[in-house]
Amino acid sequence: MKYFEPDEYAAIALAIEQNDTEFCQHWANCPEVSLTQEDRWYRLISDIDHPYFNSIFVANLAEDRLAEEIEAAIGPFRERNLPVTWWVGPTTRPTNLGEALVQHGLTHTTRESLMAARSYGVNFELLSLDVEILLVRSAPQLRTWVEIMTGLFSDNSFPQEPWRKILLKAGLHEDAKLQHVLALVDGEPAGVGSVYFGSSAGGIYNISVLPAYRRRGVATSLTLTLASLIEEQGYDLVTLCASAQAVSLYKRLGFGKFGEVNCFAQMPD
Repeated sequence: MKYFEPDEYAAIALAIEQNDTEFCQHWANCPEVSLTQEDRWYRLISDIDHPYFNSIFVANLAEDRLAEEIEAAIGPFRERNLPVTWWVGPTTRPTNLGEALVQHGLTHTTRESLMAARSYGVNFELLSLDVEILLVRSAPQLRTWVEIMTGLFSDNSFPQEPWRKILLKAGLHEDAKLQHVLALVDGEPAGVGSVYFGSSAGGIYNISVLPAYRRRGVATSLTLTLASLIEEQGYDLVTLCASAQAVSLYKRLGFGKFGEVNCFAQMPD
């Protein structure tokens, strides 16, 4: 892959997963969300009835007590009748944890590619001049951002107001580790995205485009703008997780694939 040596691949995959971990940990800066960090897992839990804010990641379980430890990890979610998502990535142990989660009643919901690019290797020439990108700096802009993001969930399950409040409390200032952008086409909101400035990389998240504006360069412009912000902050590495449908787009922009992450979920009865 361009700008990467083969002996770097494993380290790059770990750097992508680390940024994802830091991104999830960031939610715990808000009082509505709590984070428990143990040797066996990180557990994010809240009273918001959506799996986005209730998850387990960076799991390292004993294989000879796998069923017992899975139950201990998800027990607090069951007690509070909350959904839970469990992320399985390169550092997850044991390597057959995904199979064990399915046997325990969780459902495999998502497979995403771990992707990265050198900040200087991104193809900025593909930026569309027809798309305007704004940094979200005000409460009204954030409301529009949240309306777009939550509106793209097909089952309308995402709790809009709690998420808006969490993001507002996290801060919209220029020094915030988590920042958001809004894409406009002909002055109308068309898509959203976010960037998380982590310890060793800048991560791109939440790239979402309204159906009426797809295939018009909006996702490309969102991604390239966020990559530019990451480069401006002095990072050498830009990371993201891509759905199967988006991998070809990101490869065209200069990203390479370094592994995958899988998500398993269990909803309350």
